[in-house]
Amino acid sequence: MVSGKPPASAKNAEGHPTEGAPCTSCVPTLSPKPVATRVGQPLDSKWARMGQPPLPSSPVAKHDRVCRGCGKSIECGRTNCAKCAVETAKERLLEVAKIGRVAGHSAGAIAKEGQTQRQHAKARAAWDTSIQPSWLTAELYLNNIQPLLATISTSAIARRIGVSRWYAAKIRQGYRPHPRHWRELAELVRASIK
Repeated sequence: MVSGKPPASAKNAEGHPTEGAPCTSCVPTLSPKPVATRVGQPLDSKWARMGQPPLPSSPVAKHDRVCRGCGKSIECGRTNCAKCAVETAKERLLEVAKIGRVAGHSAGAIAKEGQTQRQHAKARAAWDTSIQPSWLTAELYLNNIQPLLATISTSAIARRIGVSRWYAAKIRQGYRPHPRHWRELAELVRASIK
């Protein structure tokens, strides 16, 4: 940065620098900024003409940054100390959770969930045990496939068998899914071993 100031995008809504951006109010300047005077007129003569003493030549002391919650001294770029930041984060999380619950129970979300449930119910009803290979038994799944699923990412499992990441996480933790998924999971495990 040539000017010594952070870019406008490096500031938060309150005008303070974000993490990693230098805070111009806390960074000491190497030379004090000169006061504007008429061209060629020394600074001391301007103050003498006004009848006031000249400005001190020592740099101005930087101001301390304090926590908005408790008043404790904090680092540059922060608004709260660690203890107060946890409290404000809890409050924000509660507000966001309320918004998420409302959005999850909207008419559109309920309709989408119902459509997904109907698709899975049709797939379970259409599945025939005769399609399953004879070597793929419940015992083989539990002993050979299930333990290796813990090493595969939740998103990879979800993508492979077409389920939610929440359900895939349950499978990864040891939940036994419907047998129609066993073959795909066996192939996923086999691919991860190679």
